[in-house]
Amino acid sequence: GMAEDDVVFLMVGELRDMGVGAELDDATLANILKNNNNNMDQAIDAIFALSLQEEGAPPAGQPAQLRGTPPPQHAPQPQQHGEEQEAEEEEEEIDEMTAILLGLPWPPADKPKKPQRPPAAEPAHQAPPVQAAAFVPSYQENGNNGFGDQHGDGFQTVKRTQPSIGGGGGGGMVMPQVRMVVLVGPPGSGKSTAAEMFGGAGWFVVSQDALGSRQECEHACWAALEANQKVIVDRTNIDEFQRSHWVGIARKARVAENSIVCLSFSVPADVCKQRVMSRKGHRTLPATRSSMQVVDRFVSSFVPPREGEGFCKVVVVSESHDPRVFSLIEGRVP
Repeated sequence: GMAEDDVVFLMVGELRDMGVGAELDDATLANILKNNNNNMDQAIDAIFALSLQEEGAPPAGQPAQLRGTPPPQHAPQPQQHGEEQEAEEEEEEIDEMTAILLGLPWPPADKPKKPQRPPAAEPAHQAPPVQAAAFVPSYQENGNNGFGDQHGDGFQTVKRTQPSIGGGGGGGMVMPQVRMVVLVGPPGSGKSTAAEMFGGAGWFVVSQDALGSRQECEHACWAALEANQKVIVDRTNIDEFQRSHWVGIARKARVAENSIVCLSFSVPADVCKQRVMSRKGHRTLPATRSSMQVVDRFVSSFVPPREGEGFCKVVVVSESHDPRVFSLIEGRVP
């Protein structure tokens, strides 16, 4: 009916404002929204999966050799077909590894290889209702969550500008403790090494490589914050949209903004590739040429994190043994 079209029209406008699916026309965006029951999150994932598939195709008027396919004049005629097929398979492999790293469903919806879930099912990215219900009482029992006083949520008593007290003795004010660290960086930049260091110090590690999908990561993250654990998110988190999920979950779990830090690894692409090629038996990125292209793809679509995304601080390091990493492990904002 008319009302639903209005909703879709408004949502298409929102996608345009966010710069999502800029290369698609309004009708295509509207169809994607309808196919995802007007669920914005799922629609954005679907658009992203679509753009990953089409990234290989050269824009109109551009020479075809921009794609993975070698230019024909270099290839003797008989081999050409085999090489094209090889390039196509490699492109598919790169898309699949990229999707897995981003926690997107693979294969994408328009290439069904496994049965589709009936639309009636709950959207998977919502925390299971049991946890959501348990949320309210646990928060009320612990009204101040370890911050400030018992009035309200206690967060307003802790100002963002307070300097961190090094090694503070017993007395004095309660300093904000870091509750969540969101890692950022391409594959091979050192995130998992850092995450292991945090895990060894008692942090709960939400690892996309271990858990598989972003939805599993979101459930684990929510449950750990609810249980009052300190959480480190080990994913590439290459743009603001990818990072916004974790900030959103922390907010829902009543984590104060001055307790959420972004730890971004700035490492040259060739160093990342070297590491990817030297690791043994990695679940997502084997030591292959395709993996090197996946690193390039992540480096080229990287959007540097800003505090305005909901972090009290963005800490940029080039390796995991940076002293600021040890401050964060101790729960202090460096």
